[in-house]
Amino acid sequence: MVERHLSTSRALPISHENDDNDDNDDNDDDDDDGGGDDDNNDDDHDDDHDGDDDDDDDDEDDDDDDDDDDEDDDEDNIDDEDIMSLLQQPSLRRYIHVCTALNKVQSGRYKPTPKRTLRLTYEMANPPHYIAHRKSWNSWNTSNIVDGNRPAETALEDIFIRRFVTGTWHNLFISEIIIKRQHNLVRIAGIIQRNIHPSKIYFLTGYTEEVLSRWLQSPVKMEIVTAFKDETVYKYI
Repeated sequence: MVERHLSTSRALPISHENDDNDDNDDNDDDDDDGGGDDDNNDDDHDDDHDGDDDDDDDDEDDDDDDDDDDEDDDEDNIDDEDIMSLLQQPSLRRYIHVCTALNKVQSGRYKPTPKRTLRLTYEMANPPHYIAHRKSWNSWNTSNIVDGNRPAETALEDIFIRRFVTGTWHNLFISEIIIKRQHNLVRIAGIIQRNIHPSKIYFLTGYTEEVLSRWLQSPVKMEIVTAFKDETVYKYI
């Protein structure tokens, strides 16, 4: 009996120890579960911080876009202000015309001088709207009529002829250069001053006819009239 009691008395502490161990294990498990909960809470906090960072980035992007839009608006306003300031300058307003009627009034007219020293011939004194009434044309050809031949080439050749003659007969012509075309013949007429020797006039006449004939592939004839400069004055303005 004694042995049985001892055995039982010895067995009791063993059972208590096991219970304590079980309790400790349960507590450890609970602690582990609590740690897991803490980890989950930490993850939730991290996610919240990440979301806040994303919101901050979106706000910064929106602010940058607003700044860019404001800068574009400022540039547009500056450009408009610059254009308006330029248009308000008298020098620019004077040369900007939006009406074609001004060409009829201003072209072919000479500005009067304070002391009336500008010399005008009869052709220069009559405005363009008097063509075919008081004066004639400076170029005679049939290229500008309906279905005319070579209108652009004829106009370009007339410009070249006038520039060539003006440079060759330097400061000699005191009237407009008249160009007349009859079939394939080109006649150049005008009035020159009597301030050079006749031999030079003959040389320049032959030189001009020969060069222009080879250049235009057409016979060219010079019709020159000499006069004093004062004899061609119609009026002074």
